[in-house]
Amino acid sequence: MPLVPATALNSRFTQLAIAAAILIIVGFFLAPSLDVQQHLSVPGFRSRPQPELETKPKPKPKPNHPIDDLIRAANKNTYDLLEQETRTVHDAARAYRQRRGRQPPPGFDVWFSFAQNNSAIVVEEFWDRIYDDLNPFWGVSAKYIRDAANDYLFRVSIRNGTATQRTDDEQRVWLDLWQDLTSTVAQYLPDVDMPINQMDESRMVVEWEGINEYMAKEKQSRRIVPEEELKDSYQSLADLDEHPPEKFEPEYSREGPYWPMAVIGCPPDSPARRAPIETDFTSPPPLTQTWSEGSYKGYVQNWTLAKSPCENAHFQSIHGTFVEPISLANTKKFFPLFGGSKLPMNNEILLPAAMYWTKDPFYSGGEDHGEAWRKKKDAMIWRGAASGGRNSRKNWTRFQRHRFVSMMNATSVNTMETLSDLEPPNFVLPANGSYDLAAQSPSAEEGAMSEWIAEWSDVAVVHLLCFPKENAKTCSYTNPYFSVEQMVPMKDQYDYKYLPDIDGNSFSGRYRGFLMSTSLPIKATIYEEWHDSRLVPWKHFIPMDNTFIDIYGIMEYFLGNERMGVQGHDEVARDIAIGGKQWADKVLRREDMQIYVFRLLLESGISQYRALRTFTSENMALSNGATKGETPNMDHITSELQNLGISAVPQFPGVQLYPLLNPVDVYRAITIDQLQSITGAEPAIINNALQWTQDLKHGDLMLPVPALRLKGKKPDEVAKDIAEKFDSPLLEKPSADKTFVRFFFKAEPYAKLVIPSILKHKDDYGFNSNLGLEDPSNPGSKKLKMIVEYSSPNIAKEFHTGHLRSTIIGGFLVKLYARAGWETFSMNYLGDWGKQYGVLTQGFEKYGSEEELQSDPVKHLNEVYVKINQDNSAEQKPVTELTKKKADLEKLKIPPKPQKPAKGKEAEPMPEHKWTDNQEKQLQEVEADIEKTKQQLAEIPSIDEKARQFFLRMYKGDPDALKNWQRFRDLSIEAYIKMYARLNIHFDEYGGESTVKEADMEQAAQVLQQKGISEDSKGAVIVDLSKHGAPNLGKTLVKKRDGTSLYLTRDIAANFERYEKYHFDRMIYVIASQQDVHVAQFFKILELMGPPYSEIVSKCEHITFGMVKDPKGQTMSTRKGTVVSLADSLDHSKEFMHDVMKKNQDKYEQVVDPEATADILAISAIMVQDYSGKRVNNYNFDMEKMTSFEGDTGPYLQYSHARVCSMERKTAIPQEQLLNADLSLITAKEGIELVRLLAQWPDVFLNTYKTREPVTILTYLFKMTHQLSSCYDAKDVNNRNAKTMTVMYAETPEKKAALMALYASARQVLSNGMKLLGLTPVQRM
Repeated sequence: MPLVPATALNSRFTQLAIAAAILIIVGFFLAPSLDVQQHLSVPGFRSRPQPELETKPKPKPKPNHPIDDLIRAANKNTYDLLEQETRTVHDAARAYRQRRGRQPPPGFDVWFSFAQNNSAIVVEEFWDRIYDDLNPFWGVSAKYIRDAANDYLFRVSIRNGTATQRTDDEQRVWLDLWQDLTSTVAQYLPDVDMPINQMDESRMVVEWEGINEYMAKEKQSRRIVPEEELKDSYQSLADLDEHPPEKFEPEYSREGPYWPMAVIGCPPDSPARRAPIETDFTSPPPLTQTWSEGSYKGYVQNWTLAKSPCENAHFQSIHGTFVEPISLANTKKFFPLFGGSKLPMNNEILLPAAMYWTKDPFYSGGEDHGEAWRKKKDAMIWRGAASGGRNSRKNWTRFQRHRFVSMMNATSVNTMETLSDLEPPNFVLPANGSYDLAAQSPSAEEGAMSEWIAEWSDVAVVHLLCFPKENAKTCSYTNPYFSVEQMVPMKDQYDYKYLPDIDGNSFSGRYRGFLMSTSLPIKATIYEEWHDSRLVPWKHFIPMDNTFIDIYGIMEYFLGNERMGVQGHDEVARDIAIGGKQWADKVLRREDMQIYVFRLLLESGISQYRALRTFTSENMALSNGATKGETPNMDHITSELQNLGISAVPQFPGVQLYPLLNPVDVYRAITIDQLQSITGAEPAIINNALQWTQDLKHGDLMLPVPALRLKGKKPDEVAKDIAEKFDSPLLEKPSADKTFVRFFFKAEPYAKLVIPSILKHKDDYGFNSNLGLEDPSNPGSKKLKMIVEYSSPNIAKEFHTGHLRSTIIGGFLVKLYARAGWETFSMNYLGDWGKQYGVLTQGFEKYGSEEELQSDPVKHLNEVYVKINQDNSAEQKPVTELTKKKADLEKLKIPPKPQKPAKGKEAEPMPEHKWTDNQEKQLQEVEADIEKTKQQLAEIPSIDEKARQFFLRMYKGDPDALKNWQRFRDLSIEAYIKMYARLNIHFDEYGGESTVKEADMEQAAQVLQQKGISEDSKGAVIVDLSKHGAPNLGKTLVKKRDGTSLYLTRDIAANFERYEKYHFDRMIYVIASQQDVHVAQFFKILELMGPPYSEIVSKCEHITFGMVKDPKGQTMSTRKGTVVSLADSLDHSKEFMHDVMKKNQDKYEQVVDPEATADILAISAIMVQDYSGKRVNNYNFDMEKMTSFEGDTGPYLQYSHARVCSMERKTAIPQEQLLNADLSLITAKEGIELVRLLAQWPDVFLNTYKTREPVTILTYLFKMTHQLSSCYDAKDVNNRNAKTMTVMYAETPEKKAALMALYASARQVLSNGMKLLGLTPVQRM
């Protein structure tokens, strides 16, 4: 690689200063109108006047850009990563064994429960950092690790579930934050010591040869330990505390330079180990002007390689860490030292950085994550101190932050461009042609690069941090090159689209804040952090080379260069920025840091207890949701049964029951066993015949005897025989009711089976993840894959209450199938293609306002669409009237059908049907008039004709036609994403009609033609399904006369593409009943097309639903402007709920975020009304009814949940005490009825899984709330009306614990049901 000669700085200084002075004077006289932005940080030159833009060619994007390839690869990598997500503890344990070669540690099931309860995405690869850090410790003794960790001065320790710290200074803020983070999960963790590196810089580098030897030992020790050797506990460190180990001395070396200390951690054959060591940093850095080695056409393709000092020996010359760090204390001794970041060759154990845990807005920017993308400045901002080490007169040109600021400064770049003999002291520009930059093209004028940079760069230092320290924020030796600007708070930086992030003394503490903003992070670093394996470059952020040579190419790709006729990729930048934020909101939350530390310290415990290495069995809990010591298993069930004289739960071949997951299945098994003995019927037949009852007055289980199919026996006699002979300590004597037998469960054993099951399974109670397996009887079998396509709004149309149904029904189905163990994918297939966008474009030209578009794009576009459609309707009125006249005539032409006579009567004679020649002539004239009028309108051309022509241009890829369409699409998606987030809806994929491949549509058209399914009709292509065995489905258009495709064509191709991509086992289309005929036609055509189309459609299903009508019962229409805005409805409902909450000031003040809670209540109100009837039913959107706290409404459901939460807070009974409560003390009939209801939840879920009706769950939940109210009001009339079920009036602590165990179980089931419906249960309101 050609390097810029390392010319001495001093030899250039005088030349540069003189040249600068001359240029300033010349510029003053000759170019008074120069206009570089005033915020640039380097004093001196100004750019030339801007050329007139209209003389430049129209901007176009550069084709086949390398970044396009990198983004495509990143998208695939992300998809492959998410394919590995595990959703059950068994899957997670299996993934652990496959990747780690060992059994998971004790507490792994509790960790998994904690992760799932906090809505974490669990991909085993996410935890690779932990094992990269910890695996070498398998090569040293456990005692050495324990002793070294225990003696270290700065440490966080866990003892008996409590986190404490040891330090020499109470002002060590980072230590306080790490203690606080650890304390949030300490209750689940073993005793462990964590020595902490309290400095910014890394402090440990062990020779590569030594680490390699430790890793070899680790690999040798891997094995899947057999069942009989498994253990499930850790050892206390109390004895170590009582008998402290010998003094451990890390032996830190504090003499520099650092590079020789660091490179011993690199492989012997690495470039860093072979490179000569540089000690003279007085000359400019050796920088390449061409692509970095290992890049893809100049851009980072291997992020690990790009930031590795071992592979990039030149880092010693261009990064402050190696030039002269702020502090230096390095040890070669290997011991467990924890820190927030490290170099790849360092051996610390990484924690989430302390500044990521703090809520200080200096690091996060606070709660404000910036404006909507379209409102942000098309510019880059960076503010920071010139940190990175000790920069001095001799070495400052080697520091990374100085270099980046210079490269982003128009004045510095202008100097480079216009005075080529004066090389800048600390950076280079790319060689001409290396990045194909428009500003470096032969047609570019001199200074084009600096003028382009001036348009978008707002980069400056706020303090130059001189060494030795000088009085001001500036340094005398850098004054010719830098000026200091004011700091810009992070929340204000989020108003810019592009946020570069550059290393300081170590990693940058702003990175997580940038990722969680709505701006686009551009990252360069040599440091590693805890989250690296869960972030994908080019998908979640933009990687940048540490020389920064690629930054100009990156910015031109995204921003373009309008002066030079290059269009940018703003929509791509937006997608990565918004997608990265959405991803960060899932994997970089505070909860994710807790989950990471939880897992890390479980494994650290293993390292410190090597002699006691313990493992977790394949038979670990079937659920998550358990805390330490509460893992669900069959023990408590078996114990209760044995107390009643039942040795075990009976099992039957061909009968799949889940007694651990469903307490009623225990009773089913006992009942099947008895009924087989009494009747001789097959267990499978009995199981199918036994029914759960929706009304408990009819029993807990019910048997219709005829369903047993017993030949030669009268059902009513069999019923009596069963009632007489049935005998079980779990059940009361059955009752025979004609041909039915009703079974009632005994209260006390029922409560002892049901309540512990709920308290142990927690968030998993009632759900059965075996249902989604290829073989439900084999927990190790493969998951089935389900795709749900739902919501699918038309872009540029306001998200209204009519869209709500598909959205929440689809979201519910995804949750339902995920809880049943399926691998689920949410798909939003946008209506983003068609003639209507030609109509909209005309409307915007006539009625549009840029100001209103920027303020509320979708609302404004919706208003425009309504207005232009009114114009179109007026224009098409003659055709509409003629078409109606034609329909009336055709009705007269068709003879009436004969009427069926009444029973016992003869049919009346049919009246003579008259259709005259005059009427026939009239009909023909009307048809001719219609065609003539249409032709006249087309010649004008009419709005409709212009729209057709415009769409034809879109179809053919006309850039001008696509420009507004793309803009409207991007704005719509941005608005929809916000609404979906508000509704707790997430989509794995945003597709659309526009994304369907032309080749797949053409292939489908050829199949239709070759198989004789399609036919020509006046130049168009149709399918007449009446000719193919489906007379009720009629004719449907496949392709218009102008050759443009229709919905159906795209649906056929899209169906094929989805199967090719996902290979799903089942796909559900959630589409309104208005489209029933269209979907039926679509499915029938796929069936007729034969394999593979017919095979794919056999896996597809249409779930239909009724319409949401306005409060007066009228159908909503976007074109007529009669839709009810969902955002407005939610805002109105939120405001109402907020006002209601304020009425109880004491409770209001206890709510952490009242506005967020009010929003949740508003959403609950709307969603519950939607769920209140069967899917196929229409309903009126009645805001007054849905926001009421009276009756079965969303607010009432939330109130019921919050009330029990309040009881839990006030009683504060520990979980262990609830688990051991004496449940025989629940004797009141109201409490017993509540137990019976709680037991039904698993069957409610199973029934809902079969029917897919959310109203089943909602009805059950309201039964629960009513029964809870009955419990609160229960009185003992024989004891002066004493409240028998009120916790605060409980006679004894034992009764109080029993009641609270019941109510806690009820709250858990309420929560599980609400979450399945997509509601967020509130704890206070």
